[in-house]
Amino acid sequence: MKGASKLRAVETALSPRQIALLEIENWRKFPTPRECLVAMMDGRASTSDDWAGQVRESVRLKHKGAKPEALHRLQREGLREAWFLLALAGRCLLDLEHDREAIGLQRRLVHALTMVLFLTAQSKSEWLEQLPDPLQEAEKFLFRVRGLQDAVRLIEREYFGGRSILFEETEAWLKDEVASAESLVGLYNQTCNLSVGVESQDSAFKRARDLAAEWVTYTRAEIHEKLDEREDATALLKPMFGRE
Repeated sequence: MKGASKLRAVETALSPRQIALLEIENWRKFPTPRECLVAMMDGRASTSDDWAGQVRESVRLKHKGAKPEALHRLQREGLREAWFLLALAGRCLLDLEHDREAIGLQRRLVHALTMVLFLTAQSKSEWLEQLPDPLQEAEKFLFRVRGLQDAVRLIEREYFGGRSILFEETEAWLKDEVASAESLVGLYNQTCNLSVGVESQDSAFKRARDLAAEWVTYTRAEIHEKLDEREDATALLKPMFGRE
């Protein structure tokens, strides 16, 4: 058996979940989402057709002798499981990438307000009421980036066995933003004798858990839509729309 045939045999022997996890590992061989997308376009990375075919073949081999209707149902369930994991990892990543520019602007705002605060203190001037409260802005910045990081960690532990799902560059960027926020908050706490950024463990966990639950719900609804199960998708999203 040649190398390519051996690899194919191993891939089709994997479960749908294992195929999805392997696909995410293949994504993460590229440092950024853009490089991964380019690799998919030029054939250096697999596409949805590749892993979907592996899932169908894996299910077929596991259930040899199954009647066509039963096999179709089993393959559909296998695709649902793998598709959900891949889409969930993708949603986490896309949400972070979507927020990246806004988070950068928020960080620069906090840095600017911090500078104005210290200049105001040095000159013994009054703080301009038109400006946002720098302490509150620093706290909001910290809670935002830490909440994103904690939500990703929850998803990784619950659905991916603790495996990393972010690209290396994205993971490093988020880590740096959290460190920057913690540094700013630490500066306020040391120089102003304040307790900025102190959040109870219960409150912090709820913040991250709610965001993770939102990612999961939207992803499940997305998969229902792709599988033409619109009623199931609507039922999942209805409580969220009602809450808003």
